[in-house]
Amino acid sequence: RGEPITLRNAQTEGISLIHPEDIARISEILLDEGQGIYNLAADRHISLLEYAETAMRVLGQQVQVRSQDVPHAPVTEHYSCRRLQERHGIRPEKSLESGIADVWAALSHREPENRP
Repeated sequence: RGEPITLRNAQTEGISLIHPEDIARISEILLDEGQGIYNLAADRHISLLEYAETAMRVLGQQVQVRSQDVPHAPVTEHYSCRRLQERHGIRPEKSLESGIADVWAALSHREPENRP
């Protein structure tokens, strides 16, 4: 729509995304060879600002991004997949760009009244 977006603590708040194909691939490997409890998550913190900028780049759309920051806000907790990497040498393979493109493609094929 081209309207500016405002993100609160855009540099410190984040999300831990993992592509469904990575979840399926890693789950199959763990069913065959692994035991234990593991976090299936991105292998790094993705800030809200990075997510927004990446989405705009992938979709070829630019809007103004404003950040309302709380002074000295801590970085959002990040789920670590280090144990999975250390014990099984497994890590997510799909990029943030790929995930955004896949979601956009899936949503673009939905009927307009069913789009979010």
